[in-house]
Amino acid sequence: KSQAEKFKERFQSKPTSKLPYILSFATGNYLASVQTLDQLLIIEIEKEKRSDTNTDSFLNIYQELKYAMTAVEAANTTEEACEVAVKELKRISGFDKIMIYQFDPEWNGDVIAEVKEEGMDSYFGLKFPASDVPKQARDLYKKTPYRLIPNVEYEPVRLYPVINPSTNAFTDLSSSNLRSVAGVHLEYLKNMGVTASMSTRILVDGQLWGLIAC
Repeated sequence: KSQAEKFKERFQSKPTSKLPYILSFATGNYLASVQTLDQLLIIEIEKEKRSDTNTDSFLNIYQELKYAMTAVEAANTTEEACEVAVKELKRISGFDKIMIYQFDPEWNGDVIAEVKEEGMDSYFGLKFPASDVPKQARDLYKKTPYRLIPNVEYEPVRLYPVINPSTNAFTDLSSSNLRSVAGVHLEYLKNMGVTASMSTRILVDGQLWGLIAC
C-alpha cells in the first residue's frame, strides 16, 4: 500500500485527540501530529528531521518522567508536591526557571513554588493579576495541555489560504502546537528578558487550577 492509503486507513475514524504519526519523504522520516477539527484533518509536521535511532533517548526521557511522577505522587501536601514538581521539571527540561502559580476565585495567580538559576529575580510569593492570563488564554488551556515558544524572536508565517476553500471559513488553529501567539505576549516576554518559554496546565476535577510556567 502507498503511504497515502495507509494514512487514510489510519485516520478514517477521525480522531478528535492529537495522534502522532511518522511521515516518510525522500529526505527522511518526519514526526507529525494529526487531529480532526470541523470535519477536517489538521496535520502538523516538524521541519526538523527526526533520527531513526532515537529509541534510547526516548526511553531515557520516559524513565526520567516516570521518576518525576513517582516523586510528586509521594508528596504529602499540595505545597510539597509543587516543590518537587518544579525541581524535577527544571532538572529534566533545562529551563532556567520553573514556577507554579495557583488561581484564586477571581483568577489572580499566586506563585506557590519556584526553582531558578542563581542571580535570577524571584517571583515566589508574588500575585499576578487575572489579566496576566486572560479568559481567552485560560479557555485555550482547557483544549491544549501546553504552550511552547522555542524562541521569542521567531517570525510568524501567515496561513495560506486565509479562507479555507473546503469550509469557506477561517481554519481554527486554537489547538495547534505550531500556532503563533499574540505579539503583545512576545513583547511581554522580551521585556522580562525571556528568550524561550513553556507553560502547561494543572487541572483539578476538569477545571483549571493553575499553571506551570517555564
